[in-house]
Amino acid sequence: LEEAARSAPENTSVRFLLVKCALKSSQLDKARAGIEFLRKKGWQAEVLGPWEAEIAYLARDWETLATTLQRLDTTGAAPGALQGPLEFWLTPGKA
Repeated sequence: LEEAARSAPENTSVRFLLVKCALKSSQLDKARAGIEFLRKKGWQAEVLGPWEAEIAYLARDWETLATTLQRLDTTGAAPGALQGPLEFWLTPGKA
């Protein structure tokens, strides 16, 4: 994948796969950079938001996690799989 990214640096599909690989290997800075690249290329928040939330969670950045989940909830972009985590993180006093 790294070679594919070097040979076709504008290929967003390859970059998205690299984000997923970076997350699996706990390379959070690399994953963040990939998300930023995809955002600049016009990828929608409903696609990138869940990945941003995962990065924030893995980084234990609770403020960014809450902000990202709130944005997903407000815009209606949260996939069904995130409804439980949304409720947990965004409902005060419910743990």
